[in-house]
Amino acid sequence: MFFILSKTLSFLLSPLLWIVLILFLGIIAKHRKKKKKLLITALFLLFFFSNSFIFSIIKSTIDTEAIKYENLKKQYEYGIVLGGFSSYDKDFNRLNFHKASDRLWQAILLYKKHKINKFLISGGSGKLFNNKYKEADFIKSYLISIGVPKVDILIENKSENTFENAINSVKILKQEKNYKYLLVTSSLHTLRAKKCFEKAGLKVDVFPTNYISYKNLNFNDYLIPNSAVLFSWNELIHEITGLTIYKISGKI
Repeated sequence: MFFILSKTLSFLLSPLLWIVLILFLGIIAKHRKKKKKLLITALFLLFFFSNSFIFSIIKSTIDTEAIKYENLKKQYEYGIVLGGFSSYDKDFNRLNFHKASDRLWQAILLYKKHKINKFLISGGSGKLFNNKYKEADFIKSYLISIGVPKVDILIENKSENTFENAINSVKILKQEKNYKYLLVTSSLHTLRAKKCFEKAGLKVDVFPTNYISYKNLNFNDYLIPNSAVLFSWNELIHEITGLTIYKISGKI
């Protein structure tokens, strides 16, 4: 039920959905004054939700700043990599990596730099339908294919959300709680993920990935609309909604 609610809210709170809806109402409105107000509102929302600077400022309120490799003073037994960054293409029998796949690339580099000794890949299926695909299984196969020894990879392939990532990962690691753990996930997701793991009883340090600072924006980012930002709001709203629901339900 919680999983379905989360997916439904993510859809209903999409800025693009509301912009299209308001624009449509403006087009069909018969009253001239009402039509004008609706069309102006749609244009304002389109500019607001496609502005890189506005998005970055709001995102920074829950974002976690990146960490330099050299600032990781500890050596961690496990890098816990949270899924949600790939999908399986059955036609070509291979993985397709998405925006958040920086989680995996950074974890691999941390492994090569001997900052982590082993991987724990946590991720089942995040789909409402056709959910036979288990992400952690395929990521394990991928890591083995690029030379990571099988003995250095643990997987958790039952979770459908961040809360389950934490609960199920802790069950796997319950015999090894004396080790040090590094949680590797997207910078926007780090706050909620860390709280979930702490709630589940596992102390973790964090390594935020795919972090973009508003301080690195160009002049164009302040004025020119960016369609990519419009879709990035879905991720931000999903995270804000997740934090709110998790807090209300006692998951963090």
